[in-house]
Amino acid sequence: MKNDNTLLMGKIALILSNLSGTRKGARLKDLVIETGMAHSTVHRILNDLCEIDFVQQLPDKSYQLGPALFTLGLSAPSPIYDLNKLKEYAQELANDCGDLVYVSLKQFNGVRYIIACKGDSPILPNPIQQGDFKPFTASYSGIVLMSYLEEEQQRYWMHKPQLDAPSQWINENRLLLQKEVPHLMKKMQEQQYIYAQNLVLPGVSGISTIIPSKNSRLPYMTVSISAISDRLQPSDTINLVPKLLDTAKRMSTLIY
Repeated sequence: MKNDNTLLMGKIALILSNLSGTRKGARLKDLVIETGMAHSTVHRILNDLCEIDFVQQLPDKSYQLGPALFTLGLSAPSPIYDLNKLKEYAQELANDCGDLVYVSLKQFNGVRYIIACKGDSPILPNPIQQGDFKPFTASYSGIVLMSYLEEEQQRYWMHKPQLDAPSQWINENRLLLQKEVPHLMKKMQEQQYIYAQNLVLPGVSGISTIIPSKNSRLPYMTVSISAISDRLQPSDTINLVPKLLDTAKRMSTLIY
């Protein structure tokens, strides 16, 4: 049986986890609903966390993570247990499909590509490089993670999409992106992957999915296949999607 201290720590962790999913703050009554705890318990824990700056209360009385967690997070270890093995799995998939395979990590306004592996036929005009950053709406990986953002954040990105492509193409395709992104986010929730072509970059298709985390409430990593649209047609997903999902499942054992 868990002792009182263990139970309290679990409650604190649950509240912090819920706050981590919001940028503009969470109301006390919403935290009560989300955590299933008593109003008085949530209120008391929030007050205690505010005392040590792990949580801060905003002028509108909502709560968000506090500044002390930033400095604490700087000392946290990487959520990836074995980066070399992660690269090995990505390269195996790239060798199998012949194209580019990317692994990305969620950041504040988009995704950072931490692994980029080439197959034997990686034909792309401007391939993403390891270390590159893309806003959520500028990559298929970003759109996958968008489907797990709060609705308010999703609306922001859908109304003000950012693309990393030739200016003329962006002007011609912005409305299409705004129309298609909600459908893709819905598909992600329903089938656990998305496929699209010519949506974030001219002539480029992609299949992307999350790398499931056993410990995080929200996914924070993705794995994707990218190729020119002639090489990656809708019919190709029948063969590639199972391989992508299997790779993501194996990768999940290597992250927190």
